[in-house]
Amino acid sequence: MKAILSNVAEFCYKHARLVIPVVAVLTSVSIYYMLQIKISTNNFDLLPQNSKLIKEFWEVNEDFGAQDRHITLIETPDSLSVNADLLKSFAGKLDEALMGTGLVVSCNYSITDNQKTFIEEFFIKNGLLYLSSADLDSVLKRFDDAEIERLILNCKNILNAPVPPDPLLKKILREDPLLISEMFLPYVEKMLGRQNASLLKDKESYYLSKDKKTLLFFVKPTGASNDTKFCEAFVDRNDIICDSLLASLGEDGNQIKISFGGNYVSALSNARAVKQGLIDSSFIVIIFILVLFYLFYGNIRALFFIMAPIMVGVSWVFCVGDLMFEKFNIITAAAGAMLLGLGVDYSIHIYNRFVEQERHSRHNTILQNLIITFSETGTSVFYGVVSTAFVFAVLMITKFRGLYELGFIGGVGILILFLAVLIIMPAEIKLRDRKPHPKRNYLQLLLSKLLGLLSRFVLRHPKYITTGSIIIAGVMIAILFGAIPSRDKGIGVTFDENIENIRSKNDVDVKMIKRLQEKFGSHFKPISVVCSATTDEALIQKLHLLNDKMDRLETEGVVKEYNSLLRYLPSVEHQRANLDKIGSLDVESILFKIRLEMTKQGLRMNYFRLERLRKMLSVSEPITIHSFQNEGFGDIMQHYYVEKNGLKKVVTQVELTGPTYDIDIVNNFIKDLETDPKLADQNIIITGIRVVTAEFLTLVKKDFVVALIASLIAVLVLVVIKYWNLRAVIVCMVPLTFSILAIMGTMRLLGIKINFVNMISLPLLIGSGVDYGIYIISRYLEDQRHDVFAAIHETGQSMFLSALTTVMGFGSLIFVDNQGLSSLGYMCSVGIIICSMSSVIILPAMLRLWGKRIWKPDSSANVADRPAQSVKKPITQKK
Repeated sequence: MKAILSNVAEFCYKHARLVIPVVAVLTSVSIYYMLQIKISTNNFDLLPQNSKLIKEFWEVNEDFGAQDRHITLIETPDSLSVNADLLKSFAGKLDEALMGTGLVVSCNYSITDNQKTFIEEFFIKNGLLYLSSADLDSVLKRFDDAEIERLILNCKNILNAPVPPDPLLKKILREDPLLISEMFLPYVEKMLGRQNASLLKDKESYYLSKDKKTLLFFVKPTGASNDTKFCEAFVDRNDIICDSLLASLGEDGNQIKISFGGNYVSALSNARAVKQGLIDSSFIVIIFILVLFYLFYGNIRALFFIMAPIMVGVSWVFCVGDLMFEKFNIITAAAGAMLLGLGVDYSIHIYNRFVEQERHSRHNTILQNLIITFSETGTSVFYGVVSTAFVFAVLMITKFRGLYELGFIGGVGILILFLAVLIIMPAEIKLRDRKPHPKRNYLQLLLSKLLGLLSRFVLRHPKYITTGSIIIAGVMIAILFGAIPSRDKGIGVTFDENIENIRSKNDVDVKMIKRLQEKFGSHFKPISVVCSATTDEALIQKLHLLNDKMDRLETEGVVKEYNSLLRYLPSVEHQRANLDKIGSLDVESILFKIRLEMTKQGLRMNYFRLERLRKMLSVSEPITIHSFQNEGFGDIMQHYYVEKNGLKKVVTQVELTGPTYDIDIVNNFIKDLETDPKLADQNIIITGIRVVTAEFLTLVKKDFVVALIASLIAVLVLVVIKYWNLRAVIVCMVPLTFSILAIMGTMRLLGIKINFVNMISLPLLIGSGVDYGIYIISRYLEDQRHDVFAAIHETGQSMFLSALTTVMGFGSLIFVDNQGLSSLGYMCSVGIIICSMSSVIILPAMLRLWGKRIWKPDSSANVADRPAQSVKKPITQKK
């Protein structure tokens, strides 16, 4: 490997005038593709698209219509009085404007005329077939002579009361003087849902809140919410329409407040916020890194030598990512900061070694020093690159798409960055003149003195350092196992299952859910349960089993509300039982008795319309699915029932209790249905946004453990292959193990939780932590006398500088308007500091104690044989 690296560096140095133009062309093309990258914050893009769950979700969406809806709240500001008519007028205009865009399938903000007609015509006519046996018996008792007399007298009292009755009640009494229809109200509520039934009861057809100050407006767009281009077109067009309508209202426009929610606007606003945050933070961190490098190296050229290869390499990586993946997800979006930090790490180590070589080997040519740099330090950096890339590569074994894509971007990206440094840095050096007297500036001298003091302390007290590290590690283990009290319960680090905690604090969908709960008592994110069969009879039978289960779960408080086809279609057995009771009635005798009693009470017969009552009592056939289609109500059925390729399907919409982010509720509901003996073999599909989210978080937790273990095994295997010595492996792995324990213990102690974004920090820190150990041990072995002080003193400067730049890179994520990326920035920044400190404190102490027992020094070597190292006074251990 030394020969390969030195030969490549030599070639690029000698052919710099060819290398630079080729790199410039490649970089220009890469920047073009990099600018085309789109970022998706949709959780669906983090799951394997060929999974059964995702296929079922899209299949149900295709069959019954998309569950994704754009939600608009049209509100009167709290400081103003109610003006429901203005809200209704605005909703009508918005409906008309949106339907004219071609981007919308439908708008829904009121009970449709067809729904009203269904209740007034179809349901009332067949209402007795819906009633339970007890309710039907109660209705039949009203046809007794004594009950008819009492009810007609009650009708007279209401109509002739001093205070005129409600017009709606007058209409009901005119067609139903015995008030049989009042028995239907609970069934109407179940059929239409509590919200719609409440509106009917309040004689309101618009989706208004109880205080009449908020109107709910649903929009069903033509495209899916995971289509970024469609989201941009739809949301932008929607904004323009709303602004235009508000402006057209003049002063009345100030009385309306518009807010949006749903996955369409949430996905787009989050993606834009993340992208802009990453751009802003990356720009700031680059400025800070450039200032740091200038203060450290004291010249502008050093900035160019270190940063140019990395910036070029990052553009290459994003070009490859754009070609491989249609868009970046919320996890791979952090790849820029991650690669910037790691790439600068590699570039600093190589450049610093070259500067040291130039300082101490002036008799060599630049090319000779360059070849020595890449053959020695370049090789150790290469092993560090391979180990980190391998750690990322093992993430590709997971099913979680977020980790899989990060594994590819991270693994390939790190190799590309090293390749960029290997190609570009020699060419850059060729284009510069050798400085006559390279000198250290004040910052370098200060860091050198601090490292000298730290090194002397560590090497004088290696046993104390090692013992203290063991004690601290033991305390961290006790914290993780709960022996020492902390903010978390159980064992290990807690996984945060609240999906809201990885979104933006200003996420519009989270705000919308809270507002909907406040105004309408629902979040409108139902779970779909789909039954299928080849015949209507078998389908209805399955549906009855499901409804019985839903009723039990509703009683137990698991299900808040559910909407089923059986609300519209009672079972055939139930209908036939009711028909047997209804068939025993003498309809004409009942109507005669009613007319006779009306005459006795002095009521005008021409005022009443008893034809509806006649139809209600004359029903003779059970209702079927085709009854709805034959009487013009097929559009109601299409939301529940479809027939496709000879298979009949029906969907039940279920709203669970509890917050939307609680996946335990969803998982328990799914488990309850799947383990029910009556439903176990019914091939029921359970899907919906909450189900996908629950599956997503379950997969994340499972694959996080797999990724963490795989990363540790990968690093261990690489270290074993490199050193092939048990003691050497222990020396290299102990600081890394200490760092991981310290990071996880601190997280548990402070109550910091793992989420599906910041979880990538642990595999990343494993890769970075082992790199630091490899750098120090490689430099230790380069010195034939195995001088620990020289190794830590000379490598420490590069390591601290690279760690600082890596912290800056990840620290920039802290300021991104996304809680997940912000937590990733915190964890990585703290983790890098812990890893670097353990590498310059614990590792030197262990090398001091056991280094020369593992690697025998060359006794014939002397100081003069080490041209690349400064002469240091050896440190003797105090006894």
